[in-house]
Amino acid sequence: MRREEKNIVDNIRGMLSKSTSDRLMKKIGEYRFHQDIDEIDIRKKEYNEFYKLYRKMDKLYFRLKNKKMKLEIEVEEINKNEMINIISQSSFMSKEIAKDCLKIFRFKWNIKYSDDIELIFFSSHSKLSKKELNTIHEIIFVICFIKNLFGRGSNYSQKVTYFPSLLKKELNKNKQSSKCLGKNECNSGLTYLNTHLDHNHIDNGDIILFRDEEHIKVLIHEMIHSNYRDLMLIRNGNSEDFTDNFCTDYEILLNESYTEFVATILNVFYVCIKNGMKMDEVNVMLKKEIEYGVYVCNRIMRYYGIDNIQDILKVDNFCKKHLSQKTNVISYYLFKPIQMFHLPEMNSFIKNHTSKFHIRNENGVERYRNNILNWMRGNDLNEKMEMTGKMDIKKDKEKSLRMTIIE
Repeated sequence: MRREEKNIVDNIRGMLSKSTSDRLMKKIGEYRFHQDIDEIDIRKKEYNEFYKLYRKMDKLYFRLKNKKMKLEIEVEEINKNEMINIISQSSFMSKEIAKDCLKIFRFKWNIKYSDDIELIFFSSHSKLSKKELNTIHEIIFVICFIKNLFGRGSNYSQKVTYFPSLLKKELNKNKQSSKCLGKNECNSGLTYLNTHLDHNHIDNGDIILFRDEEHIKVLIHEMIHSNYRDLMLIRNGNSEDFTDNFCTDYEILLNESYTEFVATILNVFYVCIKNGMKMDEVNVMLKKEIEYGVYVCNRIMRYYGIDNIQDILKVDNFCKKHLSQKTNVISYYLFKPIQMFHLPEMNSFIKNHTSKFHIRNENGVERYRNNILNWMRGNDLNEKMEMTGKMDIKKDKEKSLRMTIIE
């Protein structure tokens, strides 16, 4: 790492609010990447869509920050049957998370802002702590922020239900358990959508969040769904013929890889703007997200006993390695960092095929599918994703499966 970059990283670590982010920043510093990751400067022409996005977010952030936020807040003791009903409909919430929520939370806080935003916040307390109040205000702010960013302001209502469980996304290294990763290890939220109607004339989809861990990034991810940014991929991109290119037993949802990529970019910019970071720090944070994505991907592949990522590609209908998944592991942890490695190409895709990140038509869907397949089949993929360190990554004891390094 260059001395200048090291100084910036040290400064960033001082700003990060979460100890997990700091620990993981140290962790990726212990490894070297076989192919050096290019320096990023979003002010350069090949990143111009991201630079325009950053500037737009910066202006919007301070415009909204200057508005006074008056919230209507009511509290009631939880009706267990109502809570069980919510949980039972949450298809991506694991049994472990559901049990934790039912055990811990006793009060439901109903919060309304303006006429278009409703937050249901579950808590163990009949009186909100300062931390909980700050969390509520930030969630409401981020909902306003993302809706405005996507051009879906107060005309479109948004409901979010939040269970702040402290259970984290982690690799299960218990030798007695199944190696198949699923919702308990990977999922933190879900969105209900009506994909059959014209999204311009219906409200945003309802969101449920169920982990405290990186909840703002997860909210951003779910807001991309709820604002129908990935609708064309849901309708036309998720198909068996695409999944048939890979050695897995779970349908690969391309809308999830696109959504997680966009959420990562938005999260980096949001955290940097919120913390008053300079442009050099923004560029370094994007680079650190690429490194972290590669690091997590490597740990997952070694967990499955896969040394060569391209071994999960079918060749003449033959599989060298099989990646068993019960949720979108490949989309979240493999396709996302591959897109981050190709920021200039994704910049071009966003410019030519999207409007406020909404993929406009089937041509855009086809381009996105082809990009992912071509990058997966690329001769330099394994070289890009290879990393070495003082310790063999197979012996790395880190368990975290969080999807972004900063919050």
